[in-house]
Amino acid sequence: MSKLYAALCSLLLTAFLSSAAQATPVVLNAYDSGWYKSNGYHSPSNTNYYTGKKHNNFFAFDMSDVEGSIVSATLSIFNPCNGYESNDYSEWFALFDVNTDISTLLSGFGGVNAYNDLGSGELFGATRVSWSSNYSYIDIVLNSAALTALNAANDLFALGGSLITANDGIDFLFGYSDKGYNGGNIKLKLETESVPVSEPGVPALLAIAFCAFILNRRASAAKA
Repeated sequence: MSKLYAALCSLLLTAFLSSAAQATPVVLNAYDSGWYKSNGYHSPSNTNYYTGKKHNNFFAFDMSDVEGSIVSATLSIFNPCNGYESNDYSEWFALFDVNTDISTLLSGFGGVNAYNDLGSGELFGATRVSWSSNYSYIDIVLNSAALTALNAANDLFALGGSLITANDGIDFLFGYSDKGYNGGNIKLKLETESVPVSEPGVPALLAIAFCAFILNRRASAAKA
């Protein structure tokens, strides 16, 4: 009886593992990107995503085809060879939530409110950048607040960016950038999880395993 019980437990464990959550990597190229100047100006035709003392930037992604629950996310942005400039060795670049209507943001009609929105609000992630960040991808791991917002999005989703420690006109990041550089240089790297529906036989296996357990207990008691 104990061998039968062990075999049933093994079968049950295999069925359970087959229905466990599976992690899937997903990479999205940016749907759009750009910057807003402190006076509220943004040109949709300008694909540069420069940020500095008087410029905040944004990155938009189409989330409509993303399936499953997003459990991790990293924004990866290419910084050109001369994209970082500062009198200081390093600065801080931060990402924020965006409350501005996405269509208004992308069309260039967001104005000063959009500029302020891109550099404030709920913090979604931050990283230190420096001269060593030139000609490389800058990765920002998004926090739990960002994951919650991403999981709630079902169409276009935007992140605002700001060089939050910039203190004079020479400080900038992503200078001379273009979203089409290097075949798509702004990527949102996600990891999603989905839990498949349990096989029809799993409930039956549970019942059988329970019965085997009871019978095994009775057999052991009878031998005592």
